[in-house]
Amino acid sequence: MKFRIPASVAILLCACNFVLAGEKSPLTPKTDFKTMSPEQVLAVLHKAEGIKVNIPKVYCNGKKPSWLQQTLEMECAALAFDGNQDINNSDVLLHDMEALFRGCGIYATMSGETWGDERSGYSCGLLGSLFFAIGNTPAARTVWEQAPGCHSHDMNGHDLNGCMAFIVGNLGIYRPRIGLQVPWVDNFGNSRAKAYDSDHAKLVAMAHDACTNVHDASSCLFLQMREGQKIDWETVKTDERERRQDRREHLQADEEQRHEQAQESNARFNAVIGAMQSMPGASDPNAVINAGNQQAAAIRAVGDANAVEQQAAAQQRLTSQQAAQLAAQQRVAAQQAANQNASSSTPSGSTRNSGGNTSATAGQYAASLSATCIRGFWDPKFYSWLSFENQCGQAIHLSFVATSASDTFGMSSTDIAPGQASNTGWSQDEVNRKGGFALFVCPAGYVAVDASTGQTVSRSNQDYRCKKW
Repeated sequence: MKFRIPASVAILLCACNFVLAGEKSPLTPKTDFKTMSPEQVLAVLHKAEGIKVNIPKVYCNGKKPSWLQQTLEMECAALAFDGNQDINNSDVLLHDMEALFRGCGIYATMSGETWGDERSGYSCGLLGSLFFAIGNTPAARTVWEQAPGCHSHDMNGHDLNGCMAFIVGNLGIYRPRIGLQVPWVDNFGNSRAKAYDSDHAKLVAMAHDACTNVHDASSCLFLQMREGQKIDWETVKTDERERRQDRREHLQADEEQRHEQAQESNARFNAVIGAMQSMPGASDPNAVINAGNQQAAAIRAVGDANAVEQQAAAQQRLTSQQAAQLAAQQRVAAQQAANQNASSSTPSGSTRNSGGNTSATAGQYAASLSATCIRGFWDPKFYSWLSFENQCGQAIHLSFVATSASDTFGMSSTDIAPGQASNTGWSQDEVNRKGGFALFVCPAGYVAVDASTGQTVSRSNQDYRCKKW
């Protein structure tokens, strides 16, 4: 998609001389992001190629080694989360803006350089969120509404919206998943939808477009819960299942290709050794040294091929886990939608407050299940990653979190039918580094909440009870 600036904007840019001739980058330490106008935001996105993040050997700047499996948009987004998170510090803010402007302005629409999954285009959603966090709402809206990178695609070309989840994602279920904890991203108490308090119709139109055209779950849920619109959830879920299946097949094909390359490398190695053994000069006193040198070169070639294969396996493991988490989120959304529809049809005379020992209140909670009915095992069907098998004799909702205090990945959850298993996507080494997992087991349709606060469990050492969704 080519980026075009309206003539009126171009005239304004010439008048204000925002990007001076001869400057290496449109962003400098003197750039005031809190007062940056919408026209200036669009101009910087248009000139994002001229931005260089001032850190040595940063792949976000465009120099991507052949062994790097991560995409460049992902690399840029990750730079906005490293080290100091004090965005009131001008140096930190400039660093984050440089990275996100490059991710959104360059890579979010490039084939092969987006995140490659449902998070493609997230650098644009993050860029708008950063502007909103520093109080520049017009700039935030400009990014969310006009940045081409908001309209991205996954590795198979499926269209996605990378920005709407950051505006309406405060609904809790379909909040943006970036795998990192950053205060200005994760603080959903102050909804970014407030950026549209004076233009609510615009937000509804954006959500309707994203829900209808790309089946963006966050937008569909917003329209149902906030606007009372009827959503065809079966179509949304079918589209998401197809995207996940295409992604799995894509990664499987990549893995098979790398496996074939490794086999070819091994075959070449064996051929070299065989040729060396049959050489007339094999009895030469220097033959051992020469053979050793050739063998070392062949071993390095095998090692390089194995490294490529391991990188592919690591990427697939991450993608499998992300797909499992997304599937769990979808089930939660469907259940919440059903609960809300049921609540809206409750007779006006029914008791709905928390006072009294009514049947409605009593039905909100169920007894938790012992974690001893969950069997953990290294699943040979999924690269020997950790799986959890349900031996509880009933359908369950399992939440689990690493016991190590240094682990920041957060809580994961999944629904498991009786006798079935769910794979976590974590290898044995990774599980050991996490210190294992604390398990919170509830009947299906219930979620583990803190016994004191009623909030969803988020750490390993919590007393909990099971609350109906």
